[in-house]
Amino acid sequence: MAKKLILLLLVAALIAPASGCVSVFEKEYFSATKYEDEEVEIPASTDGAVEVGNYFRLKLEISRMVSDHRDTGTLDFREYDGNIYDDIAAACKEVSANTALGAYCVDYISYDVDRIVAYYEANIYISYKRTVEETSAIITISTSDSLEKHVRNTLSELRTNLVVLVNASMISGEEAAGYVDTVCREDPLLCVNKPDVTVNVYSGNGLQKIYEYQLDYGDRKEALLEKREVLSTAVSELAEEITAEGDAYRALQAASLMISRCVSDEVAGNTAYSALVDGAADSEGIAMAYRAVCTALGIPSRIAAGRLHAEQHYWNMIEVDGHWYHADISRAMEDGLAQTFLLNDSYMWGRYWWDTELYPVCDGRLTYNAIIAAQQNP
Repeated sequence: MAKKLILLLLVAALIAPASGCVSVFEKEYFSATKYEDEEVEIPASTDGAVEVGNYFRLKLEISRMVSDHRDTGTLDFREYDGNIYDDIAAACKEVSANTALGAYCVDYISYDVDRIVAYYEANIYISYKRTVEETSAIITISTSDSLEKHVRNTLSELRTNLVVLVNASMISGEEAAGYVDTVCREDPLLCVNKPDVTVNVYSGNGLQKIYEYQLDYGDRKEALLEKREVLSTAVSELAEEITAEGDAYRALQAASLMISRCVSDEVAGNTAYSALVDGAADSEGIAMAYRAVCTALGIPSRIAAGRLHAEQHYWNMIEVDGHWYHADISRAMEDGLAQTFLLNDSYMWGRYWWDTELYPVCDGRLTYNAIIAAQQNP
């Protein structure tokens, strides 16, 4: 009975405040504490994540991934100034399609964005159409001025591929391919077989370009090296036969020996090897052979590319006693040296055409007839 009474009193005490009755607990207790926002702890970045703060840095980091040929990477946007979703889509598109390196080696770029409590991280995924080795082999230069040097090295080593990234270039693929001809004409001993050249150009919105050279020499490297040795020997042996004194007479004797050993044939080969070893070459091959011999003799010379009677044609320019002269050895085989050797510009105009800005002025006063007369009447 006592236990029931105590239970009734406790129930009454709990009900009383709601019913307006006086509580059996005569005091009210109230406790208040100042409310403060609970600080949210921001976790550390994912291992290896790179923090980006603006669009420029975002694009830069994706470009670095491509340059390093990385397949994946994580970017931290906790301090980012901009619209993350719009900017990351734009940056991926710009790097893959509007930069030279991206156009050359990237297949596509994808990404996903994750919210990490109070900030965002993005995972970048890059699929490549070039191997790591191909990307690593890219040569980077500031301007196209040194592009010819790398073409020369490629031809010297008989490599079949060259990829050069030029940070500021205005030249076309056709102009870039022209460097192969330039090198072959400057150093005929390198090009026993002039390679077929294909140049692919990859560019973006700026001046940066990638030039991809693909070269086909038409023969095995070992065979080409053997041909080089044969050609070098042929040039040396011909040069050793030159007994005349003075550059004018030495150049004339070299031309005479060329005429006696080579036939001009526009459907024959176009290299010095064709002229001096095979014994027949077109005007370009004969001009390259004559330049090789002049170089061995220490006589400065150039190969001129132009037209004769509106047809593509090649001949030489040689320097004698400080003045330049024209010398067309392939035409001399048909017209004689008097009409083709030691000619100045005024004599050439009308039949020949060449870009005068690319070549020295030929203004010397020597003539073939004059040096022959002097030789006959010392």
